[in-house]
Amino acid sequence: MSDAGNSRTGVLFVCLGNICRSPLAEAIFLGHARAQGVAHRFDVDSCGTGGWHAGSPPDPRSIAVAALRSITLEHRARQLDPRVDFVRFHHVIAMDRANLREIQAAGETHGIAVPNARLILASTLKTDPERPHDVPDPYYGGADGFERVFEMLDSSCQALLEELLHHQRG
Repeated sequence: MSDAGNSRTGVLFVCLGNICRSPLAEAIFLGHARAQGVAHRFDVDSCGTGGWHAGSPPDPRSIAVAALRSITLEHRARQLDPRVDFVRFHHVIAMDRANLREIQAAGETHGIAVPNARLILASTLKTDPERPHDVPDPYYGGADGFERVFEMLDSSCQALLEELLHHQRG
């Protein structure tokens, strides 16, 4: 499930087009990991299940909401490549249930086992089962939707980091 020469834990964040939610999750997760001095333990990236934004920078509203918190989004959108991504990454983290179904279907189509695919909110659902299961796609809304998504991802990425660090210690 991992590159033989890579001892870092691979984490791939996946949304629909890879310009809103997943690049935010990637940057937020890395920000938390850097703050704890453990970023070197992780191989982190993001992608989309669709390829129509491939090569594009993040949505300007994602860039703006991140910049308000001194986070820089340095990412170019790309589409999920099961043959590469399911080998490189140990954890494939979907933003919503539709993305998760697409990830699982991609594995089935290519006959490749999907490594630890789950929802980004799975960690926080354990402690608060009333929370939503999906991070909503803010693309067709206004700046307030991006703000809400950032808040959801911030707490979820922190919980995911703590969970992965616990497993690395264990």
